[in-house]
Amino acid sequence: MSRTQSGQAPVDTRRRRVRWGMVLVWFLRILAMLWIAKGLMSWALLLGGGFEGRTTAFQTTVIYFALIDIIAGVGLWLTSTWGGVLWILAVMSHIILGAFFPRVVVLGTPAMMAQLALVFAYLTVSWLASREET
Repeated sequence: MSRTQSGQAPVDTRRRRVRWGMVLVWFLRILAMLWIAKGLMSWALLLGGGFEGRTTAFQTTVIYFALIDIIAGVGLWLTSTWGGVLWILAVMSHIILGAFFPRVVVLGTPAMMAQLALVFAYLTVSWLASREET
């Protein structure tokens, strides 16, 4: 390492930039793990005992989320566009069903706000990654 005339090491004045594309990939991979786990919980409920005795509305909802959450999680892991779209569909379905059918889908206000915050974060990071210079 070369020294300046004053004997000190030169200071790197370049500013480190956030690589939003990499942030987006990591964000999608973390979301994928969460949504695959959510889908597996639906499958555990589906394959566990007593599912047949539940109402048809409950059964339909569990089957829907068991499928859409796993597929959305795989799409998110692959960082594909369809994964993000399917994930937003799954989140919005969960929020709408929780708001209008609270006996079928139990979704509290904190969980609803957390899911909306994740959607907002996804849209923000996607937008920043698309504006990033290559």
